[in-house]
Amino acid sequence: MNLLPFFSEDSLELFERADAPLMVIKELNGAVLAVNTAALQMFELEGHSVAGKTTIDLGIWAQPQERSKLMHVLTRLGRFDRQRVQMRTRTGRILDVALSVNAVTLSKTKCFLATYIDITWQEQLEAKLRARHQQTAVAHGATQPATWRFDSAAGVLFFSDSAHAMLELVTARDALLGLPLGDVIHPEDEELFLTNAAHQSGSNGGMDIQVRLHSRGHYRWYRLWRDAPDGSGGVEGIHSGKVLEMARLREAQKASLAANAAGMGTWETFPDGTAAWDPQMYRLYGHDPGTTLLPQDIFQAVQTPDGYARTARWLAKSLKYGLSLAIEFEIRWPDGQVRWLASHGGYSPASDFSGPSLLGVGWDVTDRRRAQSLLQQHRQELSKLTEQLLEQEKLTTSKLAQALHDQLGQTLTAARLMLDVQMNTQPTESGRSMGVLLGQAMEQVRSLLMELRPPMLEENGLGPALQNEIDRVYPPGLPCDITLDASEGFMASRWPANVEYAFFMIAREAISNALSHAKADLIQVLLRLEPQGLSMEVADDGQGFVPASGAELAGHLGLVGMKERAAAVHARLSFSSLVGDGTRVKLMWSAAQ
Repeated sequence: MNLLPFFSEDSLELFERADAPLMVIKELNGAVLAVNTAALQMFELEGHSVAGKTTIDLGIWAQPQERSKLMHVLTRLGRFDRQRVQMRTRTGRILDVALSVNAVTLSKTKCFLATYIDITWQEQLEAKLRARHQQTAVAHGATQPATWRFDSAAGVLFFSDSAHAMLELVTARDALLGLPLGDVIHPEDEELFLTNAAHQSGSNGGMDIQVRLHSRGHYRWYRLWRDAPDGSGGVEGIHSGKVLEMARLREAQKASLAANAAGMGTWETFPDGTAAWDPQMYRLYGHDPGTTLLPQDIFQAVQTPDGYARTARWLAKSLKYGLSLAIEFEIRWPDGQVRWLASHGGYSPASDFSGPSLLGVGWDVTDRRRAQSLLQQHRQELSKLTEQLLEQEKLTTSKLAQALHDQLGQTLTAARLMLDVQMNTQPTESGRSMGVLLGQAMEQVRSLLMELRPPMLEENGLGPALQNEIDRVYPPGLPCDITLDASEGFMASRWPANVEYAFFMIAREAISNALSHAKADLIQVLLRLEPQGLSMEVADDGQGFVPASGAELAGHLGLVGMKERAAAVHARLSFSSLVGDGTRVKLMWSAAQ
């Protein structure tokens, strides 16, 4: 990377040779402009792999949301000093780092100068102090401390009596011979032990590591520390805590893998309006995770003013009252793409370490929203087509009824008159038989006309037409009683002709289904006036069925027909039924729809 545009030759040499790990980061896009040798060594990076990448790209943040939180401080103050964070080397080692960042301008380019100080050693020092305090406590308790000593030349570990008792070693103990390292330490932990033992002699430093020792017939976790001049150290059992810690880490890793696999990002929002995002959340909003833009600024910029006011109000309400959050909202990426995001979150109360916040996850639901929109469009088109088909059906039925009345009906009437004249002058047995047949044919035509074009529906309305239908088709004496119950004023009320026709045909189909399949003793037709509309319910006390939906209705053509008629007049149709507990068909229509 050519740094001469940003540094003079002398300044570049000082930067490269500085003992402290340094990085120069471009403010505009978060790209690393320069990194010195100390920083490369600290993070185990290679110089050619750094150019043009962000710190997120380099993967040096153990907890990337820490970067998001620190950006708020940097934006507000222009700098911060010795903020303690956890960072990760290229090989995965976790470092405790004191991070300082200052805003600088190099050759008219606004940048950040980041200084990384490894303070992991402080943790080790604190561990030593804890070990010394524990040893002191044991001494004050007049008990023999559990200690160990390692003979590196022989590769043998020696344990005190109390350590041997703590470990419950199954290997026979010989205080003089000790135990071979391979008989005690888990094979995967031997290198860790040997590395620390080689670099930490009793005279120039201590060690504090967690390893698995062969105990009670299997391996268990122990803490080994050493800071005594004679090379001996202490032993502490940490198996339960270590297992719990590893279980928590596994669960966190599982959750992270699941979220990444599902394309989810995590976010946290605070009462002051600030927010912290993980890298995936930046991507969901169409931004590079290394951007120096703050999450709350991105959140506002990608929404319309009305949309932002609505989502901000939801967040504020959830924080104020400690509520959970489940929202979907539209955003526009910087490149113009319109996307839909879903966010689910929960309230996290204040603790000793932090204030209250909302914690949640977000994911992209654009494809689902587009599919829903397309499905709704198809439904609307299907509804219009169904409306046209049913209107055509009504027109065809009317023409057929007119033809039956004006043509076949008149022909049968004329034939009957001619037969009557013939029978008056010359009665015959065949003539009487013909008269019976003509009478049956005329009655069948009249019945068919009533089926095709109920005259009372056009003349008197839905209520009287249904009452007439029940009285005419289902007279008293049938095994099943059919009743009609209309609210006050219903029988005199009128609605659009297509609505009345749809309600009438659906009621007829529902009654027919109940009689044919339900084995009901009672069928009730309930008609009610509703605000700006009407409702109808056909209920029976029959054997019921398991309601089907969607494509499963294909085997129930009567139900499909009812749904199509309801959709054609924009009415809401529902079925409710339980096996052995009857069926209810409910239809509602409102002029306000």
